[in-house]
Amino acid sequence: VRADGRRFTALSIALFSLFYGAAGYAILTSNLTMKGVWW
Repeated sequence: VRADGRRFTALSIALFSLFYGAAGYAILTSNLTMKGVWW
């Protein structure tokens, strides 16, 4: 149970990091694109 919990926690952190990184990258690129268009 303990090992499974640790594995689940690690998986959750990995997925969260991946999602957060993808969202941050999308926001960053969209902001750069908007700046490129508007400025």
